[in-house]
Amino acid sequence: GPNTTCYNIVLNALANSSDPNALEAAQRLIYRMELFAVDLPNLRPDQITFNTLLKCCENAKDFEAAGKVIEKMQDLHDKGELEGGPDRISFKSLIFAHFNSNDPNTILNAEALLDQIPEPHVGMYAALLHEYAENAMASEAEKLVQQMHDMHKAGKLKSGPNLSAYESVLKAIVRSKKWDAPERARKILNDMIELVSNGYPDLHPTVTHYNQVLDTYQQEGMLRESLELLLQMYDLHEKGDLPDGPDMASFSCVMELLAQKGGKDAPKRAEILLKKMLHLFTSGNKNVQPDADIRKSFLECFEKNGKLTEGVEMLQKIMTLRGKLLLVKAV
Repeated sequence: GPNTTCYNIVLNALANSSDPNALEAAQRLIYRMELFAVDLPNLRPDQITFNTLLKCCENAKDFEAAGKVIEKMQDLHDKGELEGGPDRISFKSLIFAHFNSNDPNTILNAEALLDQIPEPHVGMYAALLHEYAENAMASEAEKLVQQMHDMHKAGKLKSGPNLSAYESVLKAIVRSKKWDAPERARKILNDMIELVSNGYPDLHPTVTHYNQVLDTYQQEGMLRESLELLLQMYDLHEKGDLPDGPDMASFSCVMELLAQKGGKDAPKRAEILLKKMLHLFTSGNKNVQPDADIRKSFLECFEKNGKLTEGVEMLQKIMTLRGKLLLVKAV
């Protein structure tokens, strides 16, 4: 017979319809699921079920109904009857149920909504940060993440900003493409590192955060800073403090910038970067295998200095060495 997935498909159809009675129909459908779930556990509503219902609330602009769904999700989660509980998607629907999603002032109005709630859920902040990131609202994102941290320290918010929150802030900064984006992005990264040393180990920056800073450097053509940060990432990885990086995106970003702005030192620096990639790759990090784009940027560093033949020979030598090292490791 039908299970939760089947009902979710029907609910999704309602959420994407223009039926003015879609919310009422969705509420009746979930009521039936809950009745049947007493004897048939495979019909129990899940997070997707309730988030789809919230989408219907959003379409109907029924903020009160959305609020009740959020409360129910949290209650079921607290009882261990709903995996995940309300998430960023849930609270995004809550926000847009209160405001017109086509109104450009919606996001700013949503922030005002937070101030009206005595004990806002951290999910509302996550939803708002996500919207700031999507709309390149860097200043607003920076202020909000600091507000989250301050409220958590004051005991007014259950948890402070997490890695995803800082990723959203950095994404907003990258997308803003402002002249001071590199400085602002680096400050966020430094703040995270300082928070780790002050007792917040869960905020240890990942390769994603470092790469977002590299993106701002690339936008502004900041080669020296890009090289320094990439080498810092490499050293952190070697010490075990950045297990997931640097990765292909890290090297690709810097190698491309090196090809553009490296000048007479570009060939030597490109050789150093490629050898570091080789070391990581042969040490077990298969995510840093030099691809066609990396090799292209590498050769451009030589070509612009009139040394293309030397570059081709060196690339072949390095790639051959990689193959030999892998063969030795296999044996």
